[in-house]
Amino acid sequence: ELSGLALAQELRVRMPALPVVLATGYGDRAAEFRAAGLLVLQKPFHAADLEATIRQALQAAAPD
Repeated sequence: ELSGLALAQELRVRMPALPVVLATGYGDRAAEFRAAGLLVLQKPFHAADLEATIRQALQAAAPD
C-alpha cells in the first residue's frame, strides 16, 4: 500500500515528465509534500486554485 507521497515519488521515477499535484487537508502533510518538491493543494480549495495549480504543473512539465 502506497501513501500519496510514495505514489507521487514512484510516478516521478517511472514517468518524470508526468505532472503530479497532491491535495491534502493536513498542514503538516502539505509541508512534507512541498519539501519533496511537489505541487500541493491545501483543502479546502477553490476551483480557481485547482485551475492555477494544474496550469503550473503543466507548464513545469512542458518541454523547453
